[in-house]
Amino acid sequence: SRIGIKGSEALGGGLVASFVLENGILADTGGIDPGGVLFGRQSWVALGGDFGMLKLGRKYTVSAEVLDSFDPFHINMAGDASRLFNVSGKRVNNNLSYTTPELGGLSAQLSWGFGEQPGSLAAGRQLGASASYARGPLALALAYVDQDSASTRASASTIMLGGVYDAGALKLHAGAARNTDSLGLDTRDLLLGVSVPFGAALLLADYIRKWDSGKAGGNAGQFALGYSYALSRRTNVYTSYSQTHNGHAARYNTARNGDTDRLFNAGIRHFF
Repeated sequence: SRIGIKGSEALGGGLVASFVLENGILADTGGIDPGGVLFGRQSWVALGGDFGMLKLGRKYTVSAEVLDSFDPFHINMAGDASRLFNVSGKRVNNNLSYTTPELGGLSAQLSWGFGEQPGSLAAGRQLGASASYARGPLALALAYVDQDSASTRASASTIMLGGVYDAGALKLHAGAARNTDSLGLDTRDLLLGVSVPFGAALLLADYIRKWDSGKAGGNAGQFALGYSYALSRRTNVYTSYSQTHNGHAARYNTARNGDTDRLFNAGIRHFF
């Protein structure tokens, strides 16, 4: 759940200034999400035109944006793919990004998150790049993120590729990622999913597999089912369920190695 303010102003000559301040809400308690930060979801200002768009502030990482583009459950449903996929953090602070104009269905983005660590340009910084293509029934997206630790010399990277094919009666979703770091991490992620519309209803299903090549018993799998029904153009009800099965040395979404996580949610969404 979230609430925010956004706006834009035409400056002339094709230039447009815009901004977003977005606050996450824990609707069941009234608390602020995430972590008590008032505008913890997004907080940015941008300048756009025929040259593309420059954006500064707190925004989604390019890997989170690409994951959302092919994840049938998107954000906050029980099957959310980020529960197993590594997205190098969903958001990045102190970010400067440039997005190219779309040309023939193709666009690209460069993103730099400054670490703000005194005495070092590398500590805490995040470098990202992505490209997307959409034409006809096919949409593809590719992302690369490289992240340096703010407190150690460790670094981590993620490369991700995914897409959606609209076959009319249904949409096919697929994606894969590889995650490595300087401490020896080497995991791979795979998603296969489908979304099927039935008039105002939408049925969702997917399966995600994570392999950890550096840890025996470190693999995990997750399957999910979801349903959404549109009451109007702006209001829908939804429900979803997921299960995460961990190997004996894995603890994704659980407190102990080898446990199984089960998540169910239901809600109503109103967009305004």
